[in-house]
Amino acid sequence: MCPIDKLNRYSGTRTDVDREFIIMFTLVDENQSWYLDENSRHFCTDPDSVGKDDAVFQRSNKMHALSGFLFGNFPEPEMCVGESVSWHLFGMGNEIDIHSICFYGNTFISRGHRADVVNLFPATFLTAEMIVENSGKWMITCQVSDHLQAGMLGQYNVGNCKSDILHPKMNGQQRRYFIAAEKILWDYGPLGYDKFSGLPLNASRRIHIVV
Repeated sequence: MCPIDKLNRYSGTRTDVDREFIIMFTLVDENQSWYLDENSRHFCTDPDSVGKDDAVFQRSNKMHALSGFLFGNFPEPEMCVGESVSWHLFGMGNEIDIHSICFYGNTFISRGHRADVVNLFPATFLTAEMIVENSGKWMITCQVSDHLQAGMLGQYNVGNCKSDILHPKMNGQQRRYFIAAEKILWDYGPLGYDKFSGLPLNASRRIHIVV
């Protein structure tokens, strides 16, 4: 939704931004498809051996997708350096669909804060307003490790297609910082006992729940 004076009455697009894109982040569970049996018969060499209750088979049918695409197959949004872009992001699904959406290469404004990562939950919607500054081919990912490994990533392409963009000269002093890391053996329970039960941490114990 937007104010009526910022909406092109013919195209239905906003007039206060150069480009708009919509992306849906969701885990598509093909195990729930009405066509699961039909697809198994059509695509499997031995359909009778398919175990629909097998955990590995079920996991292979869960597609962590950007608007229905995995592993960079998402159609790449195109834009130019200096343009204003509105990213309309929405999440669907269930409790698994908790996403940390990251835009590489450029920052945006969302809910009054400048960031490059925004959280998205099931049945929620937000708009991220970006002024594109850095050219290149950049990734859009969910930073939840399981989702990222399962293919929830795409790309957007930024070109230097406007000749009137002025790039300010960077002034200031260059500083270099070095971070040192030391290897240590970490103890998660230095006291050696559970402060709630009083039992030693290496003791086998049962938890009793009184109702």
